[in-house]
Amino acid sequence: MNTLTLALERASLIGVAALLVAWLAQKILEARVPAAWRVWIWRVALLQTALALLPLSPMRVAVLPSLTPPSSVTTGVSRTAFSEPKNLPATSSGAGKATSPKPPATNTVIAAPMEAGNVQTGGDVDAAADSSQLEVIKLWCYWNQDKIWLALQGLYIVGVGFQLIRLMRSSRRLRRALRAAVGVEDKAYGQGLRKVARRMDVTSLPRLVHIKGSAPFLVGIFRPCIVLPEASALPQQECETILSHELAHMKRRDLAWNIALWGIQAALWFHPLVWVSRYFLPLETESACDEMVLASTHVTPSSYGNLLLNTLSMERTPLAAGVTDGFSMLKTRLLRLNHAPKTPERASKIIFASALGLTISMALPIRLVSRSQAAPNQMGAAKNEDSEQKKALIAKIGIVQGTVLTPDGKPVKGARISWVNYNGKTAGGRENILASTQSDAQGNFRFEDSKALLQASLKFIGPTQQIPAPQLLIEADGWGCFAERITSKPPTQRVLHLTQPTELQTTFFDPQGKPIANLPVRLSFVFFEKPEGQPSDFKYIHFGGLKHFNAVTDANGVLRMGGLPQGGRARLTIDDERFANLEYQTSEVDLARQAQTIANPMRLVAGATLRGRITNGETGKPVAAIEVGAQGQDATSGWGEAISDKDGYYRISMLGAGRYNLALALDDQLGAQWTAPAQEGVSVSTGSQKENIDFKLERGVLITGNVVTQGSGQPVEGAMIGIYGPAHPKSSAWVQGATTAADGSYQLRVPAGDQYIYVSGVPEGFIRPEGQPISTMTLGGKHSTPYEFTAEDGQDETIDWQLTAQPEARDVRVRVLDANGQVAKGAQIEFSPTGAENGSSTGVPEKQTADDEGRAVLENVRGSIQVWARLGQNATTEAKEVLGGQNVTLNLQPNALIELRGSIVDDEGKPLPNIKVDLFRWTQSSGRLNNSVLSDAQGGYSFAGLLPSATYSLSAKAPGHGQGQVERFQLKPSETRTQKEFVLARTLSFIEGRVVDADEKPVAAATVWISGTKTGSVQVKTDEQGNFRTEEIVPNEKLSLLVTLDNRFGMANVRSGSTGTVIVVKKR
Repeated sequence: MNTLTLALERASLIGVAALLVAWLAQKILEARVPAAWRVWIWRVALLQTALALLPLSPMRVAVLPSLTPPSSVTTGVSRTAFSEPKNLPATSSGAGKATSPKPPATNTVIAAPMEAGNVQTGGDVDAAADSSQLEVIKLWCYWNQDKIWLALQGLYIVGVGFQLIRLMRSSRRLRRALRAAVGVEDKAYGQGLRKVARRMDVTSLPRLVHIKGSAPFLVGIFRPCIVLPEASALPQQECETILSHELAHMKRRDLAWNIALWGIQAALWFHPLVWVSRYFLPLETESACDEMVLASTHVTPSSYGNLLLNTLSMERTPLAAGVTDGFSMLKTRLLRLNHAPKTPERASKIIFASALGLTISMALPIRLVSRSQAAPNQMGAAKNEDSEQKKALIAKIGIVQGTVLTPDGKPVKGARISWVNYNGKTAGGRENILASTQSDAQGNFRFEDSKALLQASLKFIGPTQQIPAPQLLIEADGWGCFAERITSKPPTQRVLHLTQPTELQTTFFDPQGKPIANLPVRLSFVFFEKPEGQPSDFKYIHFGGLKHFNAVTDANGVLRMGGLPQGGRARLTIDDERFANLEYQTSEVDLARQAQTIANPMRLVAGATLRGRITNGETGKPVAAIEVGAQGQDATSGWGEAISDKDGYYRISMLGAGRYNLALALDDQLGAQWTAPAQEGVSVSTGSQKENIDFKLERGVLITGNVVTQGSGQPVEGAMIGIYGPAHPKSSAWVQGATTAADGSYQLRVPAGDQYIYVSGVPEGFIRPEGQPISTMTLGGKHSTPYEFTAEDGQDETIDWQLTAQPEARDVRVRVLDANGQVAKGAQIEFSPTGAENGSSTGVPEKQTADDEGRAVLENVRGSIQVWARLGQNATTEAKEVLGGQNVTLNLQPNALIELRGSIVDDEGKPLPNIKVDLFRWTQSSGRLNNSVLSDAQGGYSFAGLLPSATYSLSAKAPGHGQGQVERFQLKPSETRTQKEFVLARTLSFIEGRVVDADEKPVAAATVWISGTKTGSVQVKTDEQGNFRTEEIVPNEKLSLLVTLDNRFGMANVRSGSTGTVIVVKKR
């Protein structure tokens, strides 16, 4: 057997294995992975088969079966020389041929003698005869194999020649058609081509020509050309869609692959599975381009399918890459258009990798085994590694160390510094303290194991940090506490100033007005006052589950809690199931700038309790360890939570009167398989007990999709998708969400019903979208808008999104000089975004400190920013706008900072002391609280250290008075501005009314929002008869009343002092 014969034999055997693997993978993965993936399975299978034709093919390793010669006819022969086949060859080698005897002269079969009791039937005799005849044929073929192989080689060469003739005829027909082609002169086509090319990121543009009666196709590897039908054949919009398809072929280099694969098919024309691949490979190639067109254009699957049908009858050459192919293939493509390409699941990725690896391994079977043994360990190691963004942030922060000082700059010895973690990795999943240390005699402290602490405290998904950064809580005897967030922005050596202390004192009373002894009270939040004239951020710390500052009331119901910061705010919470949680407004206390803060007494109300059970809707069995949350439908109702016990029962207590949505907080693993509708609008009255508020887990509807980058189609990791629906209704703030994985995929499981889905958060480097999803597909077809749709039970949904990438992040280098042109060492630099490319900005100006040379690097700036600088009372007189990548020099001017003064009086002109005035700083359209002060005995207030050209506003509200505001304003350098008097009108009037539903039935526990220019915002709840009344109204004012309830709302416009107002709540 010569070299060609061996190569063809080898290629045949390998081709059977490789192409069968490809065909099986095609069947399994057709609906699971994109067509672009499946194309590679067929390409690799064909290439692997072609590799076997090469003399140096790795497949020459001895793993192929030998051609074993047939055995002679020995069954039942008599004892003659022919009965002993001991001289027949055992192999197909040439040596065996020389030593083998000739076949017998006759094909007579002699039956074996019959033994007693063993009668052979006619059927058995016929079978034996057929078997013997087959063996004789095999033996004849063995002895004549040279002639057979020679004949087969001739047939093979004829077949190859026939394939080449077909190829040449097709090529000649193509060249003849191109010679008759007419260049496209219509400028609209050229503009359309450039627009499509930009969208698909194609830099080299092909020529456009018309050929009458031709289907659209791409031709030319080195000088590509797109052939279009005659100018009148297609409208402009359809032509752009065709151009997108042909550019997809060009971008994927399908022409070069077509020629290579046609050569392989010509060389292996005899192989049946090669002919199978001639159907599947073009099908997957065209489907991959179809997916690219749908992903990069706004064309709908239906209109795209119509375009394919319209071009079906046109002629196209096999060497070209075009829009349509045969009817059978087109039918499959049309069916696939209704199914957006899914992001492969883990199982699909494994199957794809296995199929691809199996076909490749046929060339390197031994080496592949040695390589694959390390693959699982390598993958596991990669999975456990931190993301690059997390590593970079940890390296940038370095060792967390600093100095603790008193407000006047003296070191504090023995201060306690606690590392507060928000990653939820410890028991309870709440805030916890990972480590603590103390300051030395110089006030210095250092966390030696900072790297390990940061690894435990930081959580990233892709480039996006998912939880708040850890904080340092600083406490010292005789001083007020302080907190500092651990980020890369402050210098490594942190200087932390304690605050002047105040002791909070208040009294708690029960519903009957009696003092409550031994009531457990703890801090929820502490907000710290911004040091006067300093540009530090508005800081706070969330205590949550921490046991710091916990206290109990004494026998007279008095709470005393020391170590709090003067001028800040404290939010309290109680731990006693007899009472309802404190409402938001009641729980916050403004801390005085003195040693003791006497807060208003707090009167508690009886807490309500809700009970129910969680079961599996399919089996009816109880489900344990499921968290149930109760969230109020308005800001005054509060929140409660509980965990189901081993019998599935839960109990939520300490709820105030109001309407609540109860929903399940399923973890990722359970939420991937189950869901449950929420219990919406559960009405709770003071101290009430409600039972049988049950949940049943169900399969629901699975929503999947991908988030990609607009233009490039690259997956976006760390994008957050939120959805309101039956599981989490829009009537409360609790939203169900998912975060995209590294491949841009996400999934949400929800009950059937109306849904509202949106992109709730974007990772760093992207802009939050204001538009629509790039594609939506529902098997039930019940969409009303791309954002709102109805999910049908048992019919899964696919919704994909695209995000706009922000400009490339580049550093801005800043240098600060003083008025004399000298470096401004330690100058404070503030900067904030200016454009839409910073759409994810929080609106809070960022800050950085200049080094000893007056320099600072503002890292990762996208688009444009405004930059200010200050040092002492010196500051820049206006903001400078710079782009990422630019350098800027800021010149400080002496005494440029501004002091803002004003006073607060009532409507009789009397000063109002101890009234909190809030100063807001504005960036773009976002205003954030910058500082707060209390008015003095004469009603005066002042804010010092304000920046020129920055935008501010003021707001104030006092008990027994309405609200006052000063709209946004800017200040001039060195100005001392005195604002007009804040006039807070007295609330001497009232309003009363009733809330009913569409059937005129009273609505209890509904919140009525009342707003007016002078009154401000007031909330009041309805009683059991739906009545409401408040006396916190300014006289002679127009008021707007609003009630939102589940999916219903009601409005009314009245004047102060109105009675008998009826608000009817109806469906939206």
